[in-house]
Amino acid sequence: MRWKLFREYMRILDIVWPLIRDVFPAKKPGAGRPPKPMRQVINTILYVLYTGCQWNAVFEDKGDRLCNGKTAHRYHMIWSRSDFYLKLNRRLLLIFDRFFGLEVNWLALDGCTYKAPLALQAVGKNPTDRAKNGTKRSMLVDEHGLVLSFVHSGANVHDSQLLEPTLVNRMYKRQNSGVSNENLCLDAAYVGDICRETVTRHGYIPHIQPRGEEKKILIRTPDYKARRWVVERTNSWMLQFRKLKIRYEKTIASHDCLTHIGCICIILRTIFRKKLNLNP
Repeated sequence: MRWKLFREYMRILDIVWPLIRDVFPAKKPGAGRPPKPMRQVINTILYVLYTGCQWNAVFEDKGDRLCNGKTAHRYHMIWSRSDFYLKLNRRLLLIFDRFFGLEVNWLALDGCTYKAPLALQAVGKNPTDRAKNGTKRSMLVDEHGLVLSFVHSGANVHDSQLLEPTLVNRMYKRQNSGVSNENLCLDAAYVGDICRETVTRHGYIPHIQPRGEEKKILIRTPDYKARRWVVERTNSWMLQFRKLKIRYEKTIASHDCLTHIGCICIILRTIFRKKLNLNP
């Protein structure tokens, strides 16, 4: 089943490939070996992200359109030192917004922690895992669950301290005139005047629920629609990629770029389900 889903990612990538091909940096003319096709490199990076295998364990396979893992890792490290992955993510968000429309009336933001045994940057002692090394990811998502922004820090950093960096680093925002009416749903970790003022200052309408408050609202109002669960589902989606479930990347730049690829996979899967009229 997992391999079948990986194949679906590649098929949807075939559809959108002509729209994102120009984002890839062109190789400077000169002597040397001819460059690998960019499609093979992206397929290999996607394969490593999905399976969690080591880069050196991937061998060139023409049947699956994969290149050598060492070659893909070399491209990955070169691209991680630039803004290529950010541009690619923005392009796919723009494509999705044009064809299907991003649902930005109700946004949700939250953080999650996971293990990072080999990390050297953006790592800290996880207070919920016996002080082992861990990393925290704070994400902003729309109603589809597509990631609009994310930041990484040590697991010992409180969620409220990552609120403003997450809002500032938003990758795509629809250009419109007038006052923004985007609602932002937050949990009990963001309760307080400081977080509420931060959300308001960045142009969002805060909806911060103290612990247990949403359960009381559901009892009083049966037709109340919960909205913050979308970011929890996206956190679960991100942890399905084995390269992101446990962080083995030492540098935060490489880990950020793998997270960008995970966000791109979520966009591709949502496009696939939209085309088949399935629930996203």
